[in-house]
Amino acid sequence: MALQTITLDPNAQALTDDDIVTAINNATSSISRTDAIDFDALNIVITGPPSGQHKVKKADVDDTGKLVVTYDDVPQP
Repeated sequence: MALQTITLDPNAQALTDDDIVTAINNATSSISRTDAIDFDALNIVITGPPSGQHKVKKADVDDTGKLVVTYDDVPQP
């Protein structure tokens, strides 16, 4: 097992307000408040992943503002 690192650039696909409105207007399914994401329920860093998922070791934001995630490259048994 080895640790892997990914880096996400939050500016890679920056959308304008008009881009967001266009995407919402062109959505094929209806969107309602009940479909909104409950951010408190999200497990961004999972310390005990179920079988088949990768264990996240750490998540940091580097000095350029990019998210850096380090995780095991072998899924949990």
